[in-house]
Amino acid sequence: MVPKSKWIRGIAPEQPVSAAARVVWEARLATFLGFLPLAAKHHEQDVEYVHQLRVSSRRLGAAIEFFREVLPPNRTKRLKKKIRHVRRAAGDARDLDVLLEHLSDYVGSEEAKKEKNLIRKFLRKRRSEAQTDIVDVERRVRAGLSPKEMSHFTPKIKWRKCTPHDLEPTFGEFARQRLRTVVEEIADHAGQGWPDVETLHAFRIVLKHLRYTMELAEAAFPASFKKELYPAVEHLQEPLGRINDLATAERCFGDWSAQATEDDLRDALTACQQRATDTLATTWQEFDDYWHREGGQQLVVELVNYAGADVAVDG
Repeated sequence: MVPKSKWIRGIAPEQPVSAAARVVWEARLATFLGFLPLAAKHHEQDVEYVHQLRVSSRRLGAAIEFFREVLPPNRTKRLKKKIRHVRRAAGDARDLDVLLEHLSDYVGSEEAKKEKNLIRKFLRKRRSEAQTDIVDVERRVRAGLSPKEMSHFTPKIKWRKCTPHDLEPTFGEFARQRLRTVVEEIADHAGQGWPDVETLHAFRIVLKHLRYTMELAEAAFPASFKKELYPAVEHLQEPLGRINDLATAERCFGDWSAQATEDDLRDALTACQQRATDTLATTWQEFDDYWHREGGQQLVVELVNYAGADVAVDG
């Protein structure tokens, strides 16, 4: 069974940051490498394999960013490139899985059964093509992440600043600073608002970065950080995920309809795009209402206070 816990055991606030980084590195890499062959060779058994590969690649990437001062720079640069390739291939496949799962949202009534079958056939064909990309990238990435290659990586994780003024910090000190930086970015985005889908998407990406950072920094904070603050961030991210799915559907259906050569398919794709556009506008407004009604701004204030960030939170 592939280990996929978001929380990392074996870390203490008083540890040197390099020791904590080695624990995190091995845990995140094991999950990533575990889901890589499952997504490539067994995706038909469970669509979650591709989803978990995408998530594990993001978490591994977040760990690399979090511990960048202690990782071997040249090896890390090559690794980041491999992770980007995997995430891109898994992202395309996952987007199609989501469209297939929520196809009824875009086609509608029983009278549209013919259109639904047409769209389903179209999406499945593209999904099959996207799987080829995952298989290819899995083969290339695993060749570069051999046990021998990885055995040389972990011992090279160390604190690289050697001046008397740059002594290696504890994990607790390091994690609190990391969280402070991300929270300041969150507060900045929240203060600007989201006049369009692009800025709202940027806020979602920063919020995702925050969540992955909280998962890595958890050992440096009291239990309420994990039990209360983290679930509140997750809850805030849920409607943003739905908005992202709708924006993806709108873009994909629009691109495909412009390329379609068959009238029936083009009309069906155009109708799906319009339904996604209409639903996106409604969902976006619902999120804006939710943000003010459910205290999204107050959550940002709590994050700022928790991290000790030096920013002002605007309404």
